[in-house]
Amino acid sequence: MTALLASSFFVISAWLGLALVRQRSQTLAYAKKLSENRRDTDILLRLSKALEEARSYYDIQLATNSAVMERLKINNTWIYLATPDKPDVLELLSFVGDREGVIRTHTATLHVKGDAMLEEIMSSRNAVVVEDARTDPRTNKDFVEKEKIRTLVNVPIIMADRLLGCLGLGTFGDEGIRRFSPEEIIFMEDVATRTAVTVDRQRQFLISQQEQEERKKAEEAVRNLNKELDERVKLRTAALDEANKELQAFSYSVSHDLRTPLRWVDGFSQALLEDYGDKLGDKGRRTVERIRAGVQKMAGLIDDILKLSHLTRGEMHVEEINLTALAESVARELTALEPNRNVEFSCVKTHPVNGDAKLMRVALENLMGNAWKFTRNAQTAKIEFGETSIGGETVFFVSDNGAGFDQADKEKLFNPFQRLHSDAEFEGTGIGLATVKRIITRHGGRIWGDGETGKGAVFYFII
Repeated sequence: MTALLASSFFVISAWLGLALVRQRSQTLAYAKKLSENRRDTDILLRLSKALEEARSYYDIQLATNSAVMERLKINNTWIYLATPDKPDVLELLSFVGDREGVIRTHTATLHVKGDAMLEEIMSSRNAVVVEDARTDPRTNKDFVEKEKIRTLVNVPIIMADRLLGCLGLGTFGDEGIRRFSPEEIIFMEDVATRTAVTVDRQRQFLISQQEQEERKKAEEAVRNLNKELDERVKLRTAALDEANKELQAFSYSVSHDLRTPLRWVDGFSQALLEDYGDKLGDKGRRTVERIRAGVQKMAGLIDDILKLSHLTRGEMHVEEINLTALAESVARELTALEPNRNVEFSCVKTHPVNGDAKLMRVALENLMGNAWKFTRNAQTAKIEFGETSIGGETVFFVSDNGAGFDQADKEKLFNPFQRLHSDAEFEGTGIGLATVKRIITRHGGRIWGDGETGKGAVFYFII
C-alpha cells in the first residue's frame, strides 16, 4: 500500500512539474509576443510621425527604410509608384541603402505587361514573396544575375481601393536568402498601409504644384501675348493715324483742288450757252449741256466720297434711339419732296437700340431713299420699316415692292460706286448702300439684302 502511494505521488509530482514547465514556457512565449508587439507598435508609431513630416518621396522612402531596418535588419528598400494615366506602367523610385546606411537614389520605368511578378502584384493586390530569385520562375534571370538579387518581398500600397504602387525590400549578394515569417510580412503590410496616405498626399501635392506651374506658364504666355498685341496695336494705330492723315490730305485735295476746275468747267459751259448759244446750234448746245451734266455728276461723286470718308473718321455719340421715329421722319421728308406720288408707308413700332442717332438717320435716309427711288414705276408703291426675329436675334428691315435686283448680284450691293441699274433707269452714284454698311459696321452690326427682279427688295440689319 505504501509503495502504491509513493508511486502515485511520484506520478502526480512529475505531472505537476511538467504542467508548471509548460505554463512557464507559455508565459514566457506570451511575454515575448507582447514585447514584440510593443516593439512593432513603437516602430510603426515613429514611422507614422516621420511620414507626417515627410515633404517628398525621398522623405517617405527614408522613413520606411528606417522602420524596415529597425524591425527586419534589412537596409534595401524601394517604392514603386503606379502612373495614374498609364495603369500598365510603374515608376520605380529606388532608394537602396548600402551597408553604411547611405541612401542612393535613381529612377526607372517598369512595364507591368510581360513581368510575371509585377502582374501578380497588380492583379492580386497581395504581398508577393520571392524567396530565391535565382530559381523562382517569376523573375528575370538576367536582371537577377546582374544585380545579384537573392530574396524579394513586394507589398502593395493601397489607398481607398486605389493601387498607388508597392513597397519592396530584398537581399543582395552575400546577404543570401532570407525567409520571412508571417509576422514580418504583416509588419511590412502595416508599413505599406501607413505609407499609402503619405504617398497619396505627396502625389496630390505634386499634381497641384504642376497645375500651378502650368497656370503660371499660361499666365506668363498670356502676358507675353498681351505685350506683343499691345506692340502690334501701337504699330497699327500709328499706321492708321498715318493713313487717316493721308485720307484727310486726300479729302482736302478732293474738296478744293478738284472742285475748283470743275466749277470752272461748269461756269464756262454755262457762259458759253448764255453768250453763244444761238451760234452753237442744237447739236452744239446739246454737247455743252452734256458737258455740264457730266461735271455736275462728278461733283456729286466727290460729295459722296467725302461723306463716305467722314463716316469712318467722325466720333460716335451713343445713346438710346427710337428707330421707328427716325423712319417716320424720313418718310415725311420723302413725301414732302414728291407729294403727288402714291406711296404707302408703314413704320411698325420697334424696340429701342443704342447707337449714334445722326449716323442711323443717314442709314435710314439711304435705305428708305433707295426704296422710294426704286418704287417709282410701281402703280402703288409700298415701303415698310419694321423688325423681326431671325435665329433668336432682333433684326430690323426696310422693304419695298419696287424694281428689286438679281440675287446673283447681291454681293455687289454694298461696294462703293457699284450700280445694278443704268442712269437711264434710275439716277444715283452707287454710294448709298456702301454708306449704310459703313454705319452699321461702325455700330458692330451687319447688313444684308434679299430681292427679286421686278418684285422688290428687303434689306435687313442688326446693330
